[in-house]
Amino acid sequence: MGHESEARRRRWHHHHRLRRASVASVLALVLVAVAPTGGAAATQRATSPIPPPLGTTEILRSDLSLPQSLVVAADDTVWVANLANDSLAHVQADGSIDLVTDPGLDSPRDLVLDDAGALRFLTGGDPWSLRPAAIGRRSADGTLTYLPLPDDAISAELAIAADDTAWTTDPRGGHLWRVDPGGAASAVTVAGIPEPRLVDVAPDGTVWVADFRTVVGLLPGGGEVVVDPRTIPGVIDGYVSGMAVGPDGSLWLTMWSDDLVLRRHPDGQIEVHDDDALDAPDAPAVIDGSLWMASNDRIVVLHADGTTTVRDHDSLAAPTSFAAASDGTVRFVNRSAETIGIATADLALVHRIARPVLSGAFDLAAGPDGAATMLSSGRASVVIARPGLPLVEAATPLAAPTTLEVGPDGERWLHGYGTAGLLRWDPTGSTTRHLTDQPWVRPLAVAPDRSVWAATWNQLVRLSPSGAPTWFAITPPQDHHPVAAGPDGSLWFLRDDASARRVSPSGVAATVPTPISELSALAAAPDGSIWLGSEGGEIARVPAGTSTATVVGVDPAHDPIVALAVAADGNAWYVTERWGEPSRVVRMRPSGVATDIDLGLNGDPQALAATADGHLWIDVDGSILLRRRVACVPPPFSDVAPSNPFCDAIEWAAGSGITTGYPDGTFHPGAAIERQAMAAFLWRYAGEPATPPDPQRFADVPPGHPFYDAIQWMGATGLSTGTPQPTGLPTFAPGTTLDRQAMAAFLWRFDETVG
Repeated sequence: MGHESEARRRRWHHHHRLRRASVASVLALVLVAVAPTGGAAATQRATSPIPPPLGTTEILRSDLSLPQSLVVAADDTVWVANLANDSLAHVQADGSIDLVTDPGLDSPRDLVLDDAGALRFLTGGDPWSLRPAAIGRRSADGTLTYLPLPDDAISAELAIAADDTAWTTDPRGGHLWRVDPGGAASAVTVAGIPEPRLVDVAPDGTVWVADFRTVVGLLPGGGEVVVDPRTIPGVIDGYVSGMAVGPDGSLWLTMWSDDLVLRRHPDGQIEVHDDDALDAPDAPAVIDGSLWMASNDRIVVLHADGTTTVRDHDSLAAPTSFAAASDGTVRFVNRSAETIGIATADLALVHRIARPVLSGAFDLAAGPDGAATMLSSGRASVVIARPGLPLVEAATPLAAPTTLEVGPDGERWLHGYGTAGLLRWDPTGSTTRHLTDQPWVRPLAVAPDRSVWAATWNQLVRLSPSGAPTWFAITPPQDHHPVAAGPDGSLWFLRDDASARRVSPSGVAATVPTPISELSALAAAPDGSIWLGSEGGEIARVPAGTSTATVVGVDPAHDPIVALAVAADGNAWYVTERWGEPSRVVRMRPSGVATDIDLGLNGDPQALAATADGHLWIDVDGSILLRRRVACVPPPFSDVAPSNPFCDAIEWAAGSGITTGYPDGTFHPGAAIERQAMAAFLWRYAGEPATPPDPQRFADVPPGHPFYDAIQWMGATGLSTGTPQPTGLPTFAPGTTLDRQAMAAFLWRFDETVG
């Protein structure tokens, strides 16, 4: 009962009775914990679907998000490790992508395809991970398993030997981890390698490991081979950026700062390849006797005869992780563009075969249907996220949309770079253009009456619902400043001096006095109020119809507030951002109580958008969208507001059929509850079991009593023994109200007997 105020607790104790709302809360919190797994629970009555509990989160991930490595499977499909959104992507031949997610996938990286066709990879155990290091394995049938490494391990790179032994480097620990096929891990320290980063295994079982400037080979029969590039003529700095072992046992090293490639033959002979094409070479891979590597935003192939082929293409952006397909082509990752590319063996053709739906997304906006829309960087499209459905990319007539607003009827207003005017895109897909004589106009906010505020570089303009413009000689907000439309159609925005400004529909502008300074965030609430956040973590509220702000509360850490939204139940949600620390998502109640929310994900939240159906969209790093249920909407009964602290519990009780309320659609949450009603609640939760053919158990509950079945069941199960009488049957006192201790006894007995 943590929602109770002290005065309310004293009043309850004074009256010795339990309110219906708190009964529902106890049922939701306690009965769920003791719910039977079969039998009665399987047949429990439900009058309506049970909404998911508050806090239930749906995760929509970009199908490619900081792809770190890839492998090509036997069927020429491509598997990709998504470092940023904790997933594996399976790229089909047609470019479509299936996403694999699992709680154990935490910053997956360094994919390896073993001889059994299973995927092996590293997960957890890096500075951005939430979980300890482990070696993951996805078998051909899709089963995911994990071999944990010691808790303090930081795993950097993975190699699998022919005998299925796994090797992974641990730069922080200063050693290798050797994991045998049974899962036993042991540390291997290599002299001369204080921070092992790179590892690979040769066909003869030699394990090659490198730090920044030294390479050591651990021979299968014992002993070591040391390669120090700085002792080789022509090498000056000796920085080893990449390492690969060929099928003939040759060791290849890319020397990033020296612009060289070294090849060590199995007999120990060293070749130095110096070519003008080698500019900061990296990410080497041996494919059909040639060495493929990256050179900034180019692909360079060093052929067996020592010649090189170079390809520079618009689609290339930090290429890495080259792997051959059965048709002779090579697949690779474009890290910066977050795409998958394909190249012919002679580099005559290079193009993209897959790109993410959500990449560098920005301008999160929510519509009346509960969907979220975002723009993707550098695309002529928008990304639409609908509840329970995959992300969809929808093309727009604009070459590069840069600004997005969504109106109350679902229309999207866009401005595109290099395109004059505004584009209105309605839910049916029809588009119209407005203000086409204005090359630099951008939408700011859509008011409840569908009028649209927009800005040029030096003026504000308001488009009526019919599209008629009214111009105002008022300096508009900068394009990075928060804006919102008030319930009366006014425009609210923050200025360069961190103050709040309000412009009425008729163009009257005024600075809004606030008790907090250095404003940094702004949002309109469902009740028409305007909420403000500050650099000092303060939250203030301007009630609808007024221009006076009052302080609601202060962030416990006093962190700057960079994004703000108000949910359907009146609670404010905000994102904080402090240099060098992870961003936080916090809920603040109208009372000023703030609670940090753990999203359970890597990455930093960027933006928020609340929906009328009680959900909150959260943008994480432009590559993950979260849809979190945060408000009890629609409320289960007409007299239970979403802001009622017990709304979610009452909602659960109604959906489970535990309570049906009154015929007029009300619940009477503040009314005292009688023992007979409590009996009915528990009986319904148990699935309305058949009444045993026993004689009447309580003197004051005869056959024909409206709660006879429920109370007889209470007696038969021992949930209630009644009050003994000098003579005759005990009494149940069905019309007597419950006190808290009796409620505790009922629930304890339910757990002991029924649960």
